[in-house]
Amino acid sequence: MRPAYLSLVRDEMRSDKVIKIERSMINSYFKELYSIITEARRAGRLAEEYLAKYVMKNYEDAYLLTQLRFIKTATGLSIEENSFDYKILMSIRRMIELISRYLAGYYLLTPEGKIVVQVKKDAIIDGVRYRKGDLITLDINDLVFYTILDLVKPVESLVASIVARIK
Repeated sequence: MRPAYLSLVRDEMRSDKVIKIERSMINSYFKELYSIITEARRAGRLAEEYLAKYVMKNYEDAYLLTQLRFIKTATGLSIEENSFDYKILMSIRRMIELISRYLAGYYLLTPEGKIVVQVKKDAIIDGVRYRKGDLITLDINDLVFYTILDLVKPVESLVASIVARIK
C-alpha cells in the first residue's frame, strides 16, 4: 500500500496553480481501502493496526493537501475546473469576497447591523418561506451560508455605488 495523497501534496506544492484532482483518483483510493478492510479484519489485530496507521497517515496527507488548496485558492491562484472540489474552492473565493465587501461597508445594513439581502429564488430561509425578489435581513454568517447556496444576494449600499463610479 502506497500513500494515497503524498504525491498530490508534492505536486500541489510545486504547482503555481491549484492542481486538478480527478474523482477517479479518489475513488481508486476508496476502492483499495475497502478491499483492504475486509482482508485486515480476517487477518487479525496486527493487520488492523497497520491499516489504522495507513489511514491516519493518509488523513494527515489529505489534511495538508486540503490546507494547501484552500490557501492557494484564497490567494487567487487559478483553479482547474475539472477538479473534484472545484465548486468548493469557488465557494471559498465567494466567502472571502462577501466578508471583505461586508467589512469594507459595501452592503446595506439595518441599525442592528444585519445585512439587507434580496431573495434570488423561492426558498425557505430559517424556517420562513420567501419568494423571489423579497427583501430580508441576515447576519454575516447567514449571508455567507445562503449566498453559497445561491439563495440570496446582498443589497449594495451607497458606498458600493460611489466606489464603482470612481473605479
